Amino acid sequence: MFTSKDEIWLLNDQLMEVKQRIGYFRPVASTTIVIYIWSLPYLATIGFTQPNSTSISGFIANAHATGALAALSFRPLNLMWEYQHYIITSIDHFKGKAILEWTMASYQFFYGGFLICTVNYVPNWLHTSTVTLFIISFMLHSLMTLYYTSPNILGKVELIIGVLSCACLPFAKGIWFWGFESVGYTMMMLFTPTEILCLPSV
Repeated sequence: MFTSKDEIWLLNDQLMEVKQRIGYFRPVASTTIVIYIWSLPYLATIGFTQPNSTSISGFIANAHATGALAALSFRPLNLMWEYQHYIITSIDHFKGKAILEWTMASYQFFYGGFLICTVNYVPNWLHTSTVTLFIISFMLHSLMTLYYTSPNILGKVELIIGVLSCACLPFAKGIWFWGFESVGYTMMMLFTPTEILCLPSV
């Protein structure tokens, strides 16, 4: 029978194994999408993204800008699934595991909808619906992650900032909308790399 000290050592061994399997390159490389998001206004000045925009959707409303976001999304979204798989195996709560799987699936499903239903291609109601559902599912997944898992303090701060930034969106106007949106998006994409890089090393 394990003592509490034995359980802590066993958990640390499992976490070190996760970090060893994933490595450093993929978590660091997955943060390049954050640089892209914050570069959108500059990229508009050189003709890559759409000028005079006040949202991520507006900036990426052309084929190459949307394609770049989709390409840069692949690694962080894949990493989220891989890391969550390791984490939920340690959750002694069947309902919690199911909820995290469903919230992650809905969040990434509607994120895909956001990339497909661009503001310049589909009716405004459809684009707005996919974006709204993507944001709500991200907020829900973040809250469930905080409830059912034990992120490190930096990860908790990122999720809380991400949720609060998303909650401010209905009240933001003009370029402030893009600002709050970008902060929320940044926290969304940084959480998993932060958690992995903060795991104990061998």
